[in-house]
Amino acid sequence: MTQKKHHISNTVIPQSNYRKNTNRDLLSINTEIPAIGKTHPAETEIKDTIKRSLKLVNQVVLKKEEVKTRIESKLINTIFKATKNPAPVSFSDIWKQLERPVLNTIKVFYLSTYIESFLKTFESQVQFLVSKYKRHLPNHISLVEGEDLQTIAQLELIETFKAWNPNKNVDMWPLAYTRINGAMKDHIRYISKADPSRFYDWVIDAASLYLAINDDNSHESKIEDSTELERALKVLNEKEKRIVTLYINEDLTFGHIAKKVNLSESQVSRIYKEATKKIKNTLT
Repeated sequence: MTQKKHHISNTVIPQSNYRKNTNRDLLSINTEIPAIGKTHPAETEIKDTIKRSLKLVNQVVLKKEEVKTRIESKLINTIFKATKNPAPVSFSDIWKQLERPVLNTIKVFYLSTYIESFLKTFESQVQFLVSKYKRHLPNHISLVEGEDLQTIAQLELIETFKAWNPNKNVDMWPLAYTRINGAMKDHIRYISKADPSRFYDWVIDAASLYLAINDDNSHESKIEDSTELERALKVLNEKEKRIVTLYINEDLTFGHIAKKVNLSESQVSRIYKEATKKIKNTLT
């Protein structure tokens, strides 16, 4: 049996699928446009709305005013075909049936034909957003996850385009900005839970910081050993783990952490230092 192939242009990709491998099937985009008959009282309004939608999408994808007539003709011919099924007479009622499959068909066409141009159009904005987010991550996390975050940002841009309704919001970027930020945050949260070694990295950073301050790097080889790391983590209580995670994972200052855990800044600083000492003593 031939395995069903999925294409990025005509499927919706759940975030879990581009963060990790899953068996979950991708969701197909509805592009089945119903025929409404060779003539219709709202024919002019339907054609004008399709033309306007194409112009908006074309402007977003290619930054051009021109519209590709091939897809426009295909849409018109598909809609205005003979059918035995009755269609609503008013424009608002018939457009409720047509809007989603029509817009999806337009989007699939542009993603299939111009995906490289689309990514190029938003390249600087996406790169700026990724770089801005990476600045809030610890350096080693930024280096390790940088390429993944770039890929996730591009995928989420594409998924935003699929969800975007040009007839309601002319500018797609505000929606993309919010969703890309959310996808990157979800990715960092996911790797900290799904891959304990990433959390170990953050704890290592705390221990390494303490050792560096004290000019003692003699424990580096032991710190890199995962078995030793598991043993080291067990000596931290929940409060210590949380403070270390907030400081290393979320790159918060002791002042911000103090507000989150309802302690004074000096208490947070003391707990953090005690936690790194525990790790150091465990690895000695």
